[in-house]
Amino acid sequence: MAFSEAGFARTFAALRPIPAEAAGESLPAPGTPGVYVVGGGDSWLRRRTAGHIATYHLGEEPAPFRRRRLDGRTATGDQLTSTARTVAFHGGPVVLAESALRLAQPPATARGLAGVFLELVRDPPGRAVIVVEWEQNPDRRRKDWKALAAALAAAVESGKAFVFDCDAPAETQLPGWIRRTARERGVRLPEGGAERLAERFGRELRQQVNEIEKLAAYAGDGDRGAITVEDMDRVLGGGSARDRFRFTNALQAGRTEAALEALDLLLRDGESPQALLALFHRLVVQIQLAQELQAKGEPLASALRVPSRVAADLGRAARRFDRAGLRLLLRRIAEMDLRLKTTRVPHRAALSSLALLLGGAAGAPPSSS
Repeated sequence: MAFSEAGFARTFAALRPIPAEAAGESLPAPGTPGVYVVGGGDSWLRRRTAGHIATYHLGEEPAPFRRRRLDGRTATGDQLTSTARTVAFHGGPVVLAESALRLAQPPATARGLAGVFLELVRDPPGRAVIVVEWEQNPDRRRKDWKALAAALAAAVESGKAFVFDCDAPAETQLPGWIRRTARERGVRLPEGGAERLAERFGRELRQQVNEIEKLAAYAGDGDRGAITVEDMDRVLGGGSARDRFRFTNALQAGRTEAALEALDLLLRDGESPQALLALFHRLVVQIQLAQELQAKGEPLASALRVPSRVAADLGRAARRFDRAGLRLLLRRIAEMDLRLKTTRVPHRAALSSLALLLGGAAGAPPSSS
């Protein structure tokens, strides 16, 4: 079962998930035994959080035999029992079970595995730290989930278990996450640079970090890591960050001719049609959100966490469409995504048709026949 669109934190609210970014502030004293469940939609953030928890409990100079790694896709109940209950003079084991959805809901061929994990949650071994990665959401409709959910909730309440939310930040929060990550790596992005990265690579955190590290290597020690827009155009993967910015700016302003010119440049530079389709989707969702905020009389810049200039542009775009028109646009984008994946429709023609719809002066685009 894929991760829920509602988000990990909301879906599993009863387990009081802690945001992954707050993991460093939420852990008990090093070596404190317990069960740590790491779940959420971003694989990079899950592995990073699980690794941080394990390293934290192992300490600066861990005895090598204390670290136990399990592949959750193949682990057996006996393996989980033996690794979790081993006793050592230098401290209990730190068990890192990756891709371990089977510990929550195993197939029929490994029924004993869930029973072992349930017992470990109910009665954690005296000195063991057990870190479990859920690479997908457990299916809460299954009958074996109810007992585990109750045991986890009780263990969280008593401080014997911790659940971490590793969903990528929401689109409105992504630029802030990018700025913090860049600062941690000594990179000073230009004004609007975080927004450019958000538009270019979306909520793929692994890709975001890779691109930020490329910028850090490019900047070196010069001028304290300052990066310009021109630097971003030279260094970032795929098409030009500046052309992507011009493309989305023109789309939301209804300047269709300029948007088509930028689209041609992006496709010429090898930009992925799927990535450009994601830009369409993100922009329409932002315009929808701007409409809702305007209806409530809320200031867009603070609510969307964007610069005032960007908020003003989104506000003008929100007034160009009615709600039905935006819903239809989202449906057209989904349909085009399917066509791009299953037919030989020319990329330029497909994306241009969406640009023409989004550049419409007002109202809903005409319905398809």
